[in-house]
Amino acid sequence: MITFSQSMLQTYSRCPQQYRLRYLLRQPWPAPEREPALEYERQRKNGERFHRLAQQALIGLPPATLEHHAAALGEPLLTWWHAFRRAHAPLLAAAGSPALRAEYAISSPLGENRLLAKLDLLHIHPQGWTIYDWKTEARLPTRAALGSRWQTRVYMALAVRTSGLAPEQIRLKYWYATHPAATLEFAYTKTAYERDWATIQRLAAEISAARDFPRTSDERLCAWCNYRSYCNRGQQAGDWQQAPEDLPEEPLDELDFEQIAEIAF
Repeated sequence: MITFSQSMLQTYSRCPQQYRLRYLLRQPWPAPEREPALEYERQRKNGERFHRLAQQALIGLPPATLEHHAAALGEPLLTWWHAFRRAHAPLLAAAGSPALRAEYAISSPLGENRLLAKLDLLHIHPQGWTIYDWKTEARLPTRAALGSRWQTRVYMALAVRTSGLAPEQIRLKYWYATHPAATLEFAYTKTAYERDWATIQRLAAEISAARDFPRTSDERLCAWCNYRSYCNRGQQAGDWQQAPEDLPEEPLDELDFEQIAEIAF
């Protein structure tokens, strides 16, 4: 049995060989993913720290304590933190409520396998479910690019499967700390849900049965792949700020699937 995540589906769709190396062989990453390496790593660390601040705020830690912590972390964390507080004041006013579930995992059977996602925030309210996802990547993607990502399709389809709600009762909101005035919101429909779930099932079945894992034919993506040296596709990493729009940010962490039980509603 395989427990799939959106990042696994995204990786296989982008390059089956990268999926094989990362998730099946668990090969160490022999090359920097993106350049400048130190700057990119700093950006990722700041993203992790911001997510922890947001989680702590939403579970009800004292605002003064979090303000002190954000100030100690310096820029850009302090600016992001202040923008987050302004943009999500109503949510923060309800911090600690059972209706707000920060860093929350949901899971559903997927044929003989499972599909699991960890949500930055799930807000359960009388009208349905609203999923929030915080982003710290520098560039704001177009709505079309964001809507086509596996993360969007998996989160919304999985919410329908686990909640028992109608697709029209599901919302997904992306908020960018680097572009705090921009919240990209996605509604859902029955047609979109049926299409997405069928696509997810089909891809999961393909991955489960795969015996051959070819390299991507789109070699422009290889500049932003840790495994490019395995495939003799260059040594120099691409600039992380110049990555193609359809190449999403790498997940900040991978879920420990064995430690997360399936959640049913």
